[in-house]
Amino acid sequence: MFHGKDDYISLIDIAKYKNPEVSADIIKNWLRNRSTIEFLGLRERMNNPNFKLVEFHQFINESGANGFTFPHLLGNSVS
Repeated sequence: MFHGKDDYISLIDIAKYKNPEVSADIIKNWLRNRSTIEFLGLRERMNNPNFKLVEFHQFINESGANGFTFPHLLGNSVS
């Protein structure tokens, strides 16, 4: 995807391509995966000078557990 001069990857577009019927569930599952959380943390450390690393470690420690959801990102807003 292209947005102005910056390239980006749309998780929503990928999820819709994979299965348009349950794209929200696909994204929710990705955001529960420890590898995904670690990738997001790395990206934030590289690009966000205000990244709160101490708070982020809580997400890393809890990621992968059956009851884990990534706060503020989940919901039924993917369509």
